[in-house]
Amino acid sequence: MASTVNSVFSSFLTNSVNLAPQRVTAARNSRDAMFERINNLKGFLPLAKSYHMQFGSFARGTKIRPIDDIDLIICLSGGGLQECTSSGWDDYKIKLSDTTSVFKQYCDVSYPSYYGYGYNPTYYLNSNKIKNAFKSALWAEHDCSKAELHSRGEAVTLKFTSYEWNFDIVPAFCVSDYYLIPNGTGGWKKTNPKLDRDRVKIINSKCGGYALNLVRIVKYWNRRQTMATMPSYLLEAMVMNYCEGASDFSQFVDMEFANFLKYLINNIFNCVSDPKGIQGNINTLSYSQKQSIYQRASSDYTKACNAIYAETQEKDHPKSIRIWREIFGGEFPAYG
Repeated sequence: MASTVNSVFSSFLTNSVNLAPQRVTAARNSRDAMFERINNLKGFLPLAKSYHMQFGSFARGTKIRPIDDIDLIICLSGGGLQECTSSGWDDYKIKLSDTTSVFKQYCDVSYPSYYGYGYNPTYYLNSNKIKNAFKSALWAEHDCSKAELHSRGEAVTLKFTSYEWNFDIVPAFCVSDYYLIPNGTGGWKKTNPKLDRDRVKIINSKCGGYALNLVRIVKYWNRRQTMATMPSYLLEAMVMNYCEGASDFSQFVDMEFANFLKYLINNIFNCVSDPKGIQGNINTLSYSQKQSIYQRASSDYTKACNAIYAETQEKDHPKSIRIWREIFGGEFPAYG
């Protein structure tokens, strides 16, 4: 029986927000099976199997229901390839230094402005062709029902009849302390998901293990059609920024949710630096989107403060729960 605010939030997190433990186990098993399946592809591109990794919100423990996709980086073994300097983090080139390499067929050919005797063409690895190689190889698997290029341009999205969720497969090369992944236009861009994963782990530990619940419940709030939707990565970065700066983090997610809304109100119009130190400002929302989020956050912050006052000062849990339902919607448990 949901008769207190704490019991209602506990039920809400368990039944509507957080992933069910059995689904997490099934997803992890499918992830491991997918790694094995790709590693065992016959006649495929050379793989650097020890550098494969899972990334994204499921890997960081910040995903909310339902599990709709699992993100995997599949590393290629780049013998005969050379990274070229770029004009920015999202515009790298990979040059073929050995024309006998298996990657030659996936390259674009660039000729010197004056092409004649003694001038040799340069081969640049086209990430779109690499993605299509993954698409073709995995589409041939007997239970693959869909294989298409992801809208972001980084991944191949695969749907298998044996799983409820999609897999987003991102081909990559591990270069020193970062990865080069497709940039959507045939080139490559820099990333390092390990930094995101480690940061979330460190901050969650600093907050007594309660930061993940805050991230998830904020993501649930963001998903409601009451304002412009923030990109998940931007929202997660802002929640982690708030948690990192919190001096006394509460175990009660309702208290921290209200505090985060105040933080969001004060920061939604500001730059948000990429936690990895790669992309620069990741707050690329338009002014109208920021204004929409500001207005909803302001309205819900007032409601959250009223709900907390009703619970802690008036000792009126039914009233508090009714206000929280206005913020989170019909899936938030009613009193009683």
